[in-house]
Amino acid sequence: MMRVPKHFKRDVMYIEPIYDEIYMCQAVSASGVIRYKKSSEQWLNEYLTYFYSTNLAAIRSHVKINFDIHRMIPICVDLDYQFILFPLNSSKNKNVYFLNLSKVYRFFKRENQTVIEFICGEELIVDIPLSQCESQYNKATRIYDKYVKFKQFRERYLSTTVETIYTINHK
Repeated sequence: MMRVPKHFKRDVMYIEPIYDEIYMCQAVSASGVIRYKKSSEQWLNEYLTYFYSTNLAAIRSHVKINFDIHRMIPICVDLDYQFILFPLNSSKNKNVYFLNLSKVYRFFKRENQTVIEFICGEELIVDIPLSQCESQYNKATRIYDKYVKFKQFRERYLSTTVETIYTINHK
């Protein structure tokens, strides 16, 4: 029997790299912290494969083609739950910060660091430029906005197609 791997849930606020003898990253949510022995990218890739039958490479390829974003690509995990994770730094080191778009409230500068405030009131302080954090947030919101519009367009198209087919077959 296959055992369900240890994974984070949709309520995760962020995934961050940590420097520990055993663990490489952790997912932080209002319900607690889950640590993982592999990098944040490997963890996200395993999560996508296990629960959604896809992987980071496929999602990144899709975003490159359809949204013309080629660096630090946001990952749309589950649109129904507004679960879009976006990286704050380059994936060259494979252990990056990922923020959940639906949980981020705002970014601001405090001394020489960037503070990320979440809708629950918690804060995360990072040594990443404020402009880079805001740019990544804007990329993720642009992707979310287009996905929602595409979804609404598809639903409208399918509803009119069904009515048309019904009318034609009914006569």
